[in-house]
This record gives sequence, structure tokens and C-alpha cells, in this order.
Amino acid sequence: MKKFFNLISILLLIVSLFSCGNVTKELSNKENATNGATLVEAETTKVQSQQEELIQQTKASQQSASDSMWQTDEEKEINRKYRDLNLKYSKNREDFASDEIFANFRNVKVGNIKEGILYRGASPIDNSMGRAKYADKLIESVGIKFDIDLSDNDDKVKKQFSKKDFESEYFKSLYESGKTICLHMSTNYREQKYHDRVVKAMVAMSKNEGPYYIHCIEGKNRTGFILAVIEGLAGAS
Repeated sequence: MKKFFNLISILLLIVSLFSCGNVTKELSNKENATNGATLVEAETTKVQSQQEELIQQTKASQQSASDSMWQTDEEKEINRKYRDLNLKYSKNREDFASDEIFANFRNVKVGNIKEGILYRGASPIDNSMGRAKYADKLIESVGIKFDIDLSDNDDKVKKQFSKKDFESEYFKSLYESGKTICLHMSTNYREQKYHDRVVKAMVAMSKNEGPYYIHCIEGKNRTGFILAVIEGLAGAS
């Protein structure tokens, strides 16, 4: 941190020196002036990059500190091992062995849940992670009849339909036939609103025929939570 602020101070000094030079003495060599300006620009870009990295590290540290308040020692150890893996997120299909792995798509069979009735995965409508069209093809291939969208509301879904990269016709057919429920849930599972919407999702499933597909954007946090609840109710340990 001290080095960072020192670098900022030096850059400010350089900038001020260039300004003073323009007032008191005209540079005789224009090439030197150009090179000096290029150096300042390069150093400024470097500082901005370091600043962005510092912000990201701070956010990660704050999140880690917040999470640790609620975690057991075992959970903290799991998170430590996960961080040590230093995994990189990829939006490229070529980096994955199959469409299913890329779209985080799988059949849920834990407890007494019948095979082929419940699926989970990435969003078949939100393409911010590059997975929507793959998820859409997969839910069509298994004959999904009811979609539980944990992340979107109706306005967000309709905006997706008009985007240039929209390729999710099967999801659209489910939505337009009233076979999708949009719950627009946050990731804070301690909120009463969160609890209410988990219940709303299960009530909606009970009133509609499966197979069912449950997803948020990536199919991990909100999706993982509600699946754990359903699996527990279905007899999982």
C-alpha cells in the first residue's frame, strides 16, 4: 500500500514538473516532449491497473471476512483449499469436455427423487456467461415442462428476448405458455423474502407437471441452496 501511494506521489510530481516546464521554458526538442508524455501515460495506465487490482483484492478480502463469520472450521478449510486451486473462469465452450459440463447441467437424483424428473444448471435465457444457448438445447433435449428461474423477473426476461445474441427459443416457448416462474431472488438466504420465494418455487412445482429445470445465472449459489432443501425433503441425508 505504501509503495502504491509513493508511486502516485511520484506521478503527480512528474505531471507537475511537465506543467511547470511548459510555463517557464519551452522545450527545444519536441521528440523529448512526446517521449515524456508517453512515459506519463504509460505510468498512469500502470497505476490504474494496480488500483483496480487492489480494489478487487480488497473486495475479495472483505467477502472472505464476511463469510468467515458464519462458517465452521471445516467450511473455512474447504474454502482455503478451493482458493489454493486458483481456478480461472472461462466463457469458452472449447475449454470444457461437453455441453453439459459447460452449462453446469445435470439430472438431480439425490434422496428419493425419480430419475429424469428434476434438472439443474445455468440460465437458458441470461447469456452474460455465454451459456444460455447450450442450456436451452439441453432442457429441450430432456423435455423440460416447467422452468424455475431464480434470478430474473418478467422485465428482465423480456429484455433478453430482444438482444442480438438471443438463441433460446425453447425457453421462450415455455415462458409464453406460462410454464416459467420468475422469482428474482437475491443470494442472501437469511432474508425472509428469500425463504418465501423458496416456498413459492416448490408450490409452483407442485401445481405443474415435470420434468422441472431449476436455475439462477450460473446454477450454483441460489440453485444449489434450493436443491439442497428439495433433496432434504426427498429423503437425502
